[in-house]
Amino acid sequence: IPIIALKNSGLEEIVIDDKTGFLCDKNPRRIAEKIKEILSNPQGYLDLSLSTYKYARSFTAEKTAEKLCGLYTHYKN
Repeated sequence: IPIIALKNSGLEEIVIDDKTGFLCDKNPRRIAEKIKEILSNPQGYLDLSLSTYKYARSFTAEKTAEKLCGLYTHYKN
């Protein structure tokens, strides 16, 4: 499912704007427009959902542990 997240919420590290979801300003009208945009384009919704699914698969426990160990090693030295 595509994600709609707020800019400056910390989710910019996870959500790739227009690829795995949308980053919006804290504006209810703009968020509603994005929801309508997603729902009015079934093929776009499917494409975005597939892209989101593929991207989410890159966040496995193993990969997350590797990145975390790398950070610890980097800052330890």
